[in-house]
Amino acid sequence: MRKSWLVFVNSLQRMRALALISLLVGAMLSVLFMTFANLMPTFASPPKLGYTDYDNSAVSADFKRYATERLGMELVEGDADFLASELVDKRLSALVEIPQGFGAAVLA
Repeated sequence: MRKSWLVFVNSLQRMRALALISLLVGAMLSVLFMTFANLMPTFASPPKLGYTDYDNSAVSADFKRYATERLGMELVEGDADFLASELVDKRLSALVEIPQGFGAAVLA
C-alpha cells in the first residue's frame, strides 16, 4: 500500500506543471467560449419561409400574422419556381403553401 501511495505522490509531483498548464488552457477556453456565446445572438437572423397563399382567407391571414409577429419568421412570397430555387440555394428554410379551400376546411 505504501508503494502505491509513493507512486501516486511522485506522479502528481511530476505532473504539477502539466496540471497548471491544463488549468490555464481551460480558463482561456472558457473565456473564449463566453465571448463568442455573447456575440452569436447579434449574428442570428430570423428564419425565412417561402410562403404561397392560394386561399386568401382569414385563417391564412392569421397564420401569416402569427408567423411574423409571434414566431419572428420572415415570409418571402413569390411564384413556385422562384421559391424552389431559393430553397435549393439555402436562402429559405422551408416552403409553406396554403391550398385553396383551407379556411373552409379548418372551419368545418
